[in-house]
Amino acid sequence: MTQLTATRTDPPESTGTGKLGAVGRWGALMARRRRVVLGAWLLFAIACGSAYPALHDRLSTPDYSVPGSESVTVDHLVAEHFARFGTEQDLIVFHSEQRTVDTPEFRTVIDRALGTTRAAAGVAGAIGPFEGNAAAQISADRHTAFGIVGVDGETPERVAIARQLKSELAAASGAGVEVMITGFAPAQADLIEIETTDMQRAEAIGLPVATAVLVLALGAVVAATLPITVTAAGIAVAVGALFGLTTFLTFDSLVLSVATMIATGTAIDYAMFIVSRFNEELTRRGVRDRRSTQAIAAAVGTAIDTTGRTILASGFIVMISLCALSVVGLPMLNGVAIGVVVAVIATLIAAFTLLPALLAALGPAVNRGPLPIRLRPRNGLERVGAVGAYRHGTPGALRRDRGRSATGRGGTDYRHPLRRRYGPHLIGESTDGSGDRTRRGQFRSRAARADRGGRHRSGQRVAR
Repeated sequence: MTQLTATRTDPPESTGTGKLGAVGRWGALMARRRRVVLGAWLLFAIACGSAYPALHDRLSTPDYSVPGSESVTVDHLVAEHFARFGTEQDLIVFHSEQRTVDTPEFRTVIDRALGTTRAAAGVAGAIGPFEGNAAAQISADRHTAFGIVGVDGETPERVAIARQLKSELAAASGAGVEVMITGFAPAQADLIEIETTDMQRAEAIGLPVATAVLVLALGAVVAATLPITVTAAGIAVAVGALFGLTTFLTFDSLVLSVATMIATGTAIDYAMFIVSRFNEELTRRGVRDRRSTQAIAAAVGTAIDTTGRTILASGFIVMISLCALSVVGLPMLNGVAIGVVVAVIATLIAAFTLLPALLAALGPAVNRGPLPIRLRPRNGLERVGAVGAYRHGTPGALRRDRGRSATGRGGTDYRHPLRRRYGPHLIGESTDGSGDRTRRGQFRSRAARADRGGRHRSGQRVAR
């Protein structure tokens, strides 16, 4: 009696790109030139990201005025006919818990603060508590008083002057007397500072949460870091582009907040779709080794050719919808539209250049750091693990899997007729031999019945 020994025959890896569109061919090109692309992106992201402090200094306060409205007309008339004391009048507040305005120390602080204010650039004049209406400018307990300062210039210029006066008046405080400035421009300066701090706090909280969600969605730590990396690079490029545009245009602090918010959401979504599609293509082609560069480049090209076209259309739709903000006619919304369009373009560039290069460099290693089996997505790492690609994160696991297959203690024998016809997944088996025996028997029975039914119907046709 002859004993037949089953040997493992791996499915051939597909290395051809097939008929790819222009987008797919571009993705395959980025995959083949991955070293050049990664090096260029590293330098470009560092150069653009370093412009963030300078961009922040050029941002102005939001301008909520409506061109041609009655309020704007009144402001112009006041500035034209009552311009003796500046475009805007703010208050300098003096307060002390221990001293009154009649003490020499309090008077010294008032004189020093008024002198500093009058010497500042952009200040039209200042009136002290004892130079105007003392009864109205000094409190009843005489522990608090205020002066009036007139400021010239447009809103961004007045905000800059208010920032300067705030720091100089704080330095003029002393002898138990506090000096502060308040008004529209100082309030706008504080608003910009609060917006920046809140945006940084939101990013510090939101990015870790987004990373955790990506790990659950993609099933591996390395795969989850790719969308975050692409997002950071895209935002860095957007910051550099906005800094260059400030030479010709004026942006306020709200532009940067909204642009980074929308760019973060779109970049993470776009990169997640491409990474997921790349995983599916690796599984379909049976790619198990990072050295299979041609097959990996083909997988990248196919992923970009399919998902990339959808992402490109989505990006253009987002940009077109945001351009509708310019119809409102508010200068503030015009700046927001330009800033967000620039940010979306930067994220699209990162998704179509940086991400294909990263995927090509990682290959099957994109699934390093996998989640436990019960937490992995059904169509994610399990299918890649079914062909033995970095199942435990090391190439040694692939060799051990092959060894178990050769000794008959696991693996998939593709020469088996049922496996060849219906595939290992349809009969409930996996390459490591961990398939459930009950489900395996059920699928085998169904496959056998289907096979016998086909032969029975074929015999009936021959009999007729």
